[in-house]
Amino acid sequence: MPELDDPRIRNRIEACLAHRKVSGEVILKSQPQAWIRGNLGNFTVAAFKEALFAFVHGGGRVDRVQEEREGYEQDAHYDVRFGIHGQRIYVEMVFEDESNPNSRLVIVNVHEQ
Repeated sequence: MPELDDPRIRNRIEACLAHRKVSGEVILKSQPQAWIRGNLGNFTVAAFKEALFAFVHGGGRVDRVQEEREGYEQDAHYDVRFGIHGQRIYVEMVFEDESNPNSRLVIVNVHEQ
């Protein structure tokens, strides 16, 4: 998968994650919330957002994947793979509105890699 090489998009992702404590800036769909609660022990959704921010802000790899699945409005989604409690976690994110530079970040999928 190609690593995200557009600094504007990476900065948008980081900016959203930097505001993770502001209600509605980073949205987790129901599947990721349920997976976090069911698979990461006492790790909360808030703690997950903190770990994701720390990884991305620290220079962790973000991949840009051209969206080819039918029924998706976005042109691309963004993948992150990082570790929590010894598990390798896959995170799939999209911007709610790709064309809006102030769009919220939506985490649509989380699972063990």
